[in-house]
Amino acid sequence: MRIALQSVSKTFETFRAVRDVSLEIESGRLVALLGPSGSGKTTILRMVAGLEFPDAGRIFFGEEDATDIAIRDRGVGFVFQHYALFPHMTLAENIAFGMEAKGKRSKADIRERAAELLRLVKLDGLGARYPNQISGGQRQRVALARALAVEPRVLLLDEPFGALDAAVRRDLRRWLRELHEDMPITTLFVTHDQEEALDLADEVVILDGGRIVQRGTPEEVTRRPATRFVMGFLGDTNRFAAEVRGGEARVGALVWPAPGLGDGPADLFARPRDLVWSAAGLGIPATILRVLERPDSRRLVVGAPDGTMAELDAPLDQPVAKGDIGSLTATRAQVFAAP
Repeated sequence: MRIALQSVSKTFETFRAVRDVSLEIESGRLVALLGPSGSGKTTILRMVAGLEFPDAGRIFFGEEDATDIAIRDRGVGFVFQHYALFPHMTLAENIAFGMEAKGKRSKADIRERAAELLRLVKLDGLGARYPNQISGGQRQRVALARALAVEPRVLLLDEPFGALDAAVRRDLRRWLRELHEDMPITTLFVTHDQEEALDLADEVVILDGGRIVQRGTPEEVTRRPATRFVMGFLGDTNRFAAEVRGGEARVGALVWPAPGLGDGPADLFARPRDLVWSAAGLGIPATILRVLERPDSRRLVVGAPDGTMAELDAPLDQPVAKGDIGSLTATRAQVFAAP
């Protein structure tokens, strides 16, 4: 089922949560809405679900205008962060609840479908247990099975793994991606976890201040960030004050191409993996302030003469020590005009 938002806006009292958002999601795609708190991602999800209604714009499911359709008639499945399972019902009864409410299946058919979904989420044989008798990760699988039970046209996930510990989240991410490959339902999910969005999604939509600032595949948004906000928001990044002259950005003795930027102040951004420290040579003068040893990597914290601090990854066999003086060069960087 294709979803399309056309110039959608939503205001809560004096706060405009979503600003003229237009977004099209192709059928069968798994799309992540990613952004800081207050960026509008949950409001968009709730409007698609029918839990909120836009002040302006239209929402389409396929060719059908769904803007004003009530949630019970939209054909969406919704999974919340905190499971929202009925504690007095067994797992099978929780999964069966939506099917029973619709009243279109026989009791035998509902039991068979509930058992089938338990197998699908790898919980077969546990249907008679209650939510307090299984783990958090298992409860979230039951919540997903319950959402799938009503055969939704669209699946909506609101921070689905946010209440779980890191190891369980990683396992569920892999499992959900495999499940989506087997059942390619159009899926929209909200997350603040960048790794989760990049691992799971076919496409990532990045929001800031109620607007879409970039959308693309995980590779596109990470390797080719469109704005300084996206560059700074995704992953670790270092920022150096630069000066652009004649299409080149200069930071100390480091020179980097800056095509299309006019002369004047700018910022050069580089990821830790894209900076190189050396004891000699031209670049950004730097002093090693700390050496952070990790099981399979080493990170240097360095300081430039102007007080700028940066972090970079260094080879395990490179001789370095706190207090060493050298310089930084870059293997990859991006330059944006100063705000």
